[in-house]
Amino acid sequence: MINFLDLIWNNALAFVFVICVIVFIHEMGHFLVARFYGIGVKTFSVGFGPEIWGWTGKQSATRYRLSLIPLGGYVAMYGEQHSEDENDDSRSFAARPPYARAAVVAAGPFANFVLAFVLIALYVLIQGVSSERINGVMIERIIEDSAAEQAGLRAGDEITAVNQQNIRNFGQIVQAVQQSDGKTIIFDITRENSSPQQLQITVIPQLRINDTNDSSIGENSAPASSYFIGVQSVPPEWIKVGLGQAIILGADSLIWITVENLKALGAIITQKSDNAELGGPIKIAVTTKTFAQNGFASLLFFIALLSINLGLINLLPIPILDGGHLVFILYEIIFRKPMPLMIKEKLLRFGFTFIMTLIIFVTINDVLSL
Repeated sequence: MINFLDLIWNNALAFVFVICVIVFIHEMGHFLVARFYGIGVKTFSVGFGPEIWGWTGKQSATRYRLSLIPLGGYVAMYGEQHSEDENDDSRSFAARPPYARAAVVAAGPFANFVLAFVLIALYVLIQGVSSERINGVMIERIIEDSAAEQAGLRAGDEITAVNQQNIRNFGQIVQAVQQSDGKTIIFDITRENSSPQQLQITVIPQLRINDTNDSSIGENSAPASSYFIGVQSVPPEWIKVGLGQAIILGADSLIWITVENLKALGAIITQKSDNAELGGPIKIAVTTKTFAQNGFASLLFFIALLSINLGLINLLPIPILDGGHLVFILYEIIFRKPMPLMIKEKLLRFGFTFIMTLIIFVTINDVLSL
């Protein structure tokens, strides 16, 4: 128990900072668009529970507050809870047309994606970009009698794509091999001879018992056995880029990370992925400290990753999340009337129960994985 409490305490500060930044930007998205449409905001809160510190705006009468539990936040608007007095108010959320309400709801996740884009571009500007992303993954060594050697791969080859999917780092090759189930993998490579050659080489991964002292593909995964092809890569170099290139790479990375996260989410939902990959507050806290110790740029990138995840999760069509509220608005647009209040309230209660159950599950998962 003491070690567990020490773990939480030692990671708390970085965790609270990261979560507060992401939540603040998310809620600010809702807040700014609500104000744009003239909707009155009663409360802007970072965190839940009792107020730690806050103030009330002189003109807007909005209460801005920092609350005790830093696991989220909220923007409370007039007319949002279907109060008859507030619905008649000129500042009411409920009195706005569906497109305005949809814009307010979607603004939170959108703000998270904007934050992620800015932070990734800043990260690239500070850190540079990996040579693997620009030139492909260069093979440093081929393991003797391995699948790679039998297929004809050579040291010095640059792998640019796997199964017609462009790659950005060596980790993607590892993942593709370990998930291959021993099926043929097609590698696009560039080979430097008297002039560069573009080749396609097919490799059939081999199954082996993992050796933790071997640094070729397949050694670092948890299973006792895995597929491997027997190559080692040249450590990547970091190439400095200018502001314009950093912005382009930031946008490209945002799209790629978002798509990969959607694939991972789909794999979890369809049970094609291990539930152990789900992380809750404890896992986030531990990971936050690790990234923070690796430097400012590394922490920026981690905040961007979390911001993308928060944006995606909030867009899921689950009642109580932003995506669920967008479904309610879509219902109103299609049927030209609001969803019956009784049904909506039941769905919101279901959504709340589902989210709380999920939080408890991932927290237990975190504790068991320590």
